[in-house]
Amino acid sequence: MAGIGAAAGLSRGAPGYFFGSKEALYRAVVQRLFEARESALGPAFEPLRSGSAAFDDALRSAIRGYLDFLRERPAFVRVIEREALSGGRRLSRTPHESRTVEQAFAALPGAVDVRAATIAFVSLCFFPVAHRDTFLPAVGATLDDVEPLVLEVMRGLLVR
Repeated sequence: MAGIGAAAGLSRGAPGYFFGSKEALYRAVVQRLFEARESALGPAFEPLRSGSAAFDDALRSAIRGYLDFLRERPAFVRVIEREALSGGRRLSRTPHESRTVEQAFAALPGAVDVRAATIAFVSLCFFPVAHRDTFLPAVGATLDDVEPLVLEVMRGLLVR
């Protein structure tokens, strides 16, 4: 905790005073990352949720919003990857649901499997960003290739 305080330019005891323990500090950081995700995704998913734009444009907005969030917040991607490697035990004790994505898919007309759509969407966006230096080069792709692929797959999943 003293090292964390020093790195933040605070007194050695400040993190302990405000958070009590490293575990509580970690949970606070994770919670802030998820709150930032929800704040970023709200506007990006609004056209899809409200039906205020053509379907492809609304879906593109959602895809770009999520990809931009992931690219702009590498700490979020690293924390999620670290949690995956450790079995998610710490994450299970921190609120991290994404109602924005689920609500947007639930608002679409027709019989949409919201859970399947959410899993597919997050997987198609998250994996390439998390593995941009490993998997993408192995298949000759870049992050620029991801958006059209996600659009095509999600369109096929959501349009009947």
